[in-house]
Amino acid sequence: MNVEANTHRQLTFDGNRDQLPAWSPNGKWIAFVSDRAGGRTIYRMDVNGENVKQLTNKKDCRGPAWSPDSQWIAFAAEHSLFLMDAGGRRLRELTWAKRFSECSWSPDGKQIAFTSDPPNGGSEIFSIDVNGKNRRQLTWSDQPAVIWGPVWSPSGKWIAYIVGQIPGGGGPVDQIMTNGAISVVNTVNGAGGKPIEATRGLPKRSLQWVPKQLLSVSPSAEKQTTLWGVLKQMEDTAK
Repeated sequence: MNVEANTHRQLTFDGNRDQLPAWSPNGKWIAFVSDRAGGRTIYRMDVNGENVKQLTNKKDCRGPAWSPDSQWIAFAAEHSLFLMDAGGRRLRELTWAKRFSECSWSPDGKQIAFTSDPPNGGSEIFSIDVNGKNRRQLTWSDQPAVIWGPVWSPSGKWIAYIVGQIPGGGGPVDQIMTNGAISVVNTVNGAGGKPIEATRGLPKRSLQWVPKQLLSVSPSAEKQTTLWGVLKQMEDTAK
């Protein structure tokens, strides 16, 4: 979509479920998940929709995330977090867990943040070095929670994410996600983890840091980008 001209064009026409597009930082490719081969696998295409290439043979792939230099893609599949180059080669497993969802790269390209199930249920945020070492749990919820959308701040000091508390006796996943709130956690010592004020009731949408330490959730139910204010020098404080 051209946001200035308010024009858009369709990129895929295969008639299947094409989801989770991720634009490479160098602007050359879009990675996405599709079930056109009979399972959720990762594909790559040029930004004009041409030269579509299947990158993985694994099923149930989720959340392709580009490295800052556009040379690598991290993704979750089959109870593991994987890393492959931009052409789908040099595939290697980074770590295993019961369940993974979304992941994102640190600005320096040395770590990957991801959400996974801890032993006590719910989901939490972890980080791991790109060599598969130094896996750390960064969030410790007071009660089981559903967490999604971790994204690093430009300095690499913080990770923002959306969290929805699981009520006693459980509840519909869609309802839990709809009642989520934005939180931030320090990537060094795990400090923070408390919801930012006035962000309750967010739908499950992508969360991004934007210039001047603002956070955006896009799009909202009204199909508009919502900005959630300056984080009060969050980069320089431990609040």
